Amino acid sequence: MNALLAVLLAGSVSAIGWLALAYVLPARRLRAALRRVAEGDWEAPVFVRGHGQLGGAVADLASLGERLRDAHRQLGDSSFDLQAILGSLVEGVLIVDAGQRIRLTNESLLKMFDLAAPPLGRTLMETFRNHDLQGTVRAALDEEGPQNRQLAIDARQSDGYARKHFAVTAAALRPPDDERPRGVIAIFHDISELKALEAVRRDFVANVSHELRTPVAIIHGYLETLIDGALADRPMAEKSLQVMWKNNQRLMLLIEDLLSLSRLEGKQAAALQIEAVELRACLERVVERLEPAITEKGAVVSLALPSGLPVIEADPHRLDQVFFNLIENALKYGEAERREIVVGAAMQGVELVEVTVKDNGPGIPKVDLPHVFERFYRVKKDRSRTVGGTGLGLSIVKHVVLAHGGQVGVESQPGRGAMFWLRLPVEQKG
Repeated sequence: MNALLAVLLAGSVSAIGWLALAYVLPARRLRAALRRVAEGDWEAPVFVRGHGQLGGAVADLASLGERLRDAHRQLGDSSFDLQAILGSLVEGVLIVDAGQRIRLTNESLLKMFDLAAPPLGRTLMETFRNHDLQGTVRAALDEEGPQNRQLAIDARQSDGYARKHFAVTAAALRPPDDERPRGVIAIFHDISELKALEAVRRDFVANVSHELRTPVAIIHGYLETLIDGALADRPMAEKSLQVMWKNNQRLMLLIEDLLSLSRLEGKQAAALQIEAVELRACLERVVERLEPAITEKGAVVSLALPSGLPVIEADPHRLDQVFFNLIENALKYGEAERREIVVGAAMQGVELVEVTVKDNGPGIPKVDLPHVFERFYRVKKDRSRTVGGTGLGLSIVKHVVLAHGGQVGVESQPGRGAMFWLRLPVEQKG
């Protein structure tokens, strides 16, 4: 009896062991494998053996794992291709869903708006705060067709916000089996530079037209006076001719300055006639040419030049033009009872020489300092009309110095005069 019980007990233990090996342990391993799959670990192979239905489930799981691995690899390849394409685009790319929440951006868009990280999940209005952009995307979602618009959007900068201009194209994203768009893709092309150039062109045309119109109108008026009988009145005829000659000279100066500026802005550096130039002789020659204007203004122009200034390589005619414009500018706009202008020079290292033109005039307001080298820009527009000039002198100075590979700038405080400086290389390279 005891022997029979022992045999039965041994058989039971063996059966339990067999069941554990055949079903319990594989079931646990199968569950662990399912947990890994659920957690996204599709790459881990499934090493489970089972019997019957369990064996079929194991086979199905292995097949599912293989398919998931293939799908994951394909998805990874597609994602890489998409990121590579988006990353190579100069244009900014933005994709939003039907609720106008951002789903995807590329690196170019982040740079355009100085965004530290992709604003995924945020609304379009929350990110850009621009009703025109929101309306453009809304029109594309409402199936009004692709939208092509030029928008002005405030973009974040390191020192605040700046208004930038974009050409934006927005088109609906609609899968073939959906009746309504699932989202919108918007392409941003930064046209801020083009807009700035267009504004410069408009201002230039307007300024040139104004500068030309005044002398032309004066000449036309005096011509009519002469035609109407003033020729018989000799004093009136002489006055008319003098005024006409003066305004004709003004026109000639304006045209000459415009041509000079056009050549310089056209990067025609090859037009520079480079020679050995002695700075002291060049500055003395310019002051001598300006002697009548200096005497008329009751001004004093001093040359504070150290000995041993090097001979530099430059275009002597253009250099004369630079110093003439700077000193003449100080003579015209100084308002002190006794105008004093000091022209200095000093070496900056061994490669650069700095020339300064300092006056004791009224100075330049801080708001005007960044613009003084722009074409036709005038600090005091009412006074500028009375002192004459074309309004191109400082712009020519800037372009001549840059053509020589140098630098130019101005320092000033209201009531304390102004100092214009320029730095030129001693030797021209290349």
